[in-house]
Amino acid sequence: MAEESNNNQSPAKQTAEENERLAKWRAERAAVAEQQKQQRLAEKEQQQQRQQQANREAAQALIPTAEAVPDSQLQYRQRQTAQRRQLRQQLLLLVLLPTLMVFVYQSVIATPLFTAKTVLSVSSKQGEDTVSTLGGLTGLGGQTSRMDVHSALAFLHSHELLEQLEHHQGTLSRLSSDRVDPFYRLRNLPLLMSSINSRAAGFIKSSMDIQSGLITLEVQDLTPEDALRGSALITQLVSRKTDELSNQLFSSRLSSVNQTVAEARQTLTDATLQLTQLQLDSGLQDPMTHLSLAYQNIATMENELLAIQLQLEKFQASNSNNAQTRILKQQQLQLRQRLDNARANLLNGNGDGQMNQLIRRYNQAQLEVQIASEILTAALQAQTETEQEAALGRSMVQIVVGPQVQSTASHPRVLQSTLLAAVCFYMLFLLVRLVRRG
Repeated sequence: MAEESNNNQSPAKQTAEENERLAKWRAERAAVAEQQKQQRLAEKEQQQQRQQQANREAAQALIPTAEAVPDSQLQYRQRQTAQRRQLRQQLLLLVLLPTLMVFVYQSVIATPLFTAKTVLSVSSKQGEDTVSTLGGLTGLGGQTSRMDVHSALAFLHSHELLEQLEHHQGTLSRLSSDRVDPFYRLRNLPLLMSSINSRAAGFIKSSMDIQSGLITLEVQDLTPEDALRGSALITQLVSRKTDELSNQLFSSRLSSVNQTVAEARQTLTDATLQLTQLQLDSGLQDPMTHLSLAYQNIATMENELLAIQLQLEKFQASNSNNAQTRILKQQQLQLRQRLDNARANLLNGNGDGQMNQLIRRYNQAQLEVQIASEILTAALQAQTETEQEAALGRSMVQIVVGPQVQSTASHPRVLQSTLLAAVCFYMLFLLVRLVRRG
């Protein structure tokens, strides 16, 4: 019995021991966790203290002491002085010196150029007649005159004009010589894709007033006399070119109209010859008149035949067979023979074919003559209108304001060039400062 009781108590005792060991382990683990937590908190507090100490030391280092204040002020003044010196150097190098160089070049080296100003008008009588209502209100010319003005402007901007100026006056050679300063001298610059002809356009300027259609021509040259001669020569060349364009336009139209007139005359001549040949072949001047006369002749002979028939019936009713009856019968036979011959000739066309074919050929030939005559009349009218249009539509170049040259050179403009250069160089200076700050 005692052994059984001991066996019954042993599991309970073991369970209690297990619970006790488990509680002890948990207590140990909680103590260890608490200790680790305290260690972490202590380390964090020490780290915060070290950070605060470092911040205090950095702040103390930033705040100068009473002994270090004069040294800091000296360094600041030295730095400001260096920055101002650098700014003045940049301003001098990027703005003042280039502007001074431009001023000296424009004042001393640049070649004086004189400008001859001329106002031209390109107009035609037809262009004035075709002005629209809106054009009359706004001052704009007709379509033809506007095209002539644009053609004249295109010629003023062309290389052909420069070649003719070089041929007559040697303008390009003069402007590309040593008499012109190096900057404005005409020369070929392959790197800049610039040639003598392209740069010469700066010495010959032309513009058009949209409202009035007038062309303003400005010619620059080394002397006032050269400018005046160049302007006069350009005016002559423009006038000659305008006349050539008008002649080419109207000559082609006139040649076309003249060819049409010649063809119409030849057609009329051929049709008339064909009609005449038909009249000669048939022996009839007018087959229709011949046909009408033939019908009238047949009708007359039929009436005569009818009258003879009535007389014969009267003699037969009276049973008379005298000489008068025989004469009437003979006349009747002759008249019938003539009537048959007339009808046969009417059908055979006077022995030269059927009459209806002859009439058809004659009507066709006469119609061709009439059509050719109408075509020739229309062609002659078109020729007259074209000649009138050519006479009225021919463009003319008129000098509204003659070439005028001022006593002082129009180039160089020292003040304007210097101010423009100063503004450009100052913008460059600001750009350099902005890039360096960036």
